[in-house]
Amino acid sequence: MSGDKDRVARWYHQSNRLVNKAFIAIRGCFEGIWLGVLSHEQAARIDEVYYDRNAMYVTESYNRGGLFPWEQAAIDAHFDGVRRIVVTSAGGGREVLALDKAGYEVVGFEPHRDLVRFGNSLLAADGISAEIRPSERDRWPADAVDADGVIVGWGGYMLISGRGRRVAFLQEAAKRLPAHAPVLVSFHPRERDENVRFRIITRIANPLRRLLRHDPVVFGDALAPSLVHFFTKAELESEMSEAGFELVDFGTDGYGWAVARCVAGQSIQRKEWT
Repeated sequence: MSGDKDRVARWYHQSNRLVNKAFIAIRGCFEGIWLGVLSHEQAARIDEVYYDRNAMYVTESYNRGGLFPWEQAAIDAHFDGVRRIVVTSAGGGREVLALDKAGYEVVGFEPHRDLVRFGNSLLAADGISAEIRPSERDRWPADAVDADGVIVGWGGYMLISGRGRRVAFLQEAAKRLPAHAPVLVSFHPRERDENVRFRIITRIANPLRRLLRHDPVVFGDALAPSLVHFFTKAELESEMSEAGFELVDFGTDGYGWAVARCVAGQSIQRKEWT
């Protein structure tokens, strides 16, 4: 009888592993096919529709919820002496509202126009002079002012499509920052047990992308549910270094996040903070 119980238990665990492997393979194939055919503009539209339909980001309860614990800890540790903060991927204003109430001078930028409108109405309702301005997707805001620090809003860095665009984004940020100014970014960390999924994605997607003359996807690109990049610490550090930043802190507690400091500082004339 004991042997029968042990046999059933083994069969269960073996079949469970097979199902999990099959799910990973199916998911990787699904994402690989879609990433193979999507243009940059189509992928951006999928992300826009996701935020159109996700009501959480235009609720007062969410946007009045304050900073996440990992955000607060990173700011407490690395934004000492910072007075002026630019927030990109500002969404409906959660970070802007919390930072303004904490005493910072802050201006937000967001590419989704409905989120911009909601965020500004929320700020105005509280009598806050800070604002969220519309910006172009995947680019540093053209009218961004000089600041002492930058926060790329929750998950916004991983939504910038392609290493080249991410590095260019950070390079433009560096032009508006003094030396040693902090930048906080957040992202999905890449775990070793997800490598099979990412391998399937790239093997399926890139032959299709070559046929369609699209830029290739890279290991770590995925649909979750829109196009994002999952980072390792080494990969993030490499992008930061190429853009003129030094990675000084990295964590995956609560969410993937990192703080880097500007190495060279501003090389252009400062704009007035208005």
